[in-house]
Amino acid sequence: MIPSSMCLEILDKIPEGHQRITKCRERAKNSVWWPGLSREIQDLVQQCGVCALQRDNKPEPLITTPLPDHPWRIVATDLFELKGVDYLIA
Repeated sequence: MIPSSMCLEILDKIPEGHQRITKCRERAKNSVWWPGLSREIQDLVQQCGVCALQRDNKPEPLITTPLPDHPWRIVATDLFELKGVDYLIA
């Protein structure tokens, strides 16, 4: 339970990362509660400019890649870092 004097301060911290309404509510559910919190989170996210931009971005659909006819017909590479060492993986 959060004192009413601290509600605004806490409410400002919940949507950090702009994770949309559902994620913000989950985050709040794990840490704080006061009457009307769910509605306040919804209002805050709906008024957030950054969240509004993300709301309009729809993820691109995944495109499957056909399996190659035989080994090494298709080769892919990627870079990654592990414990400060750079690697190239094929």
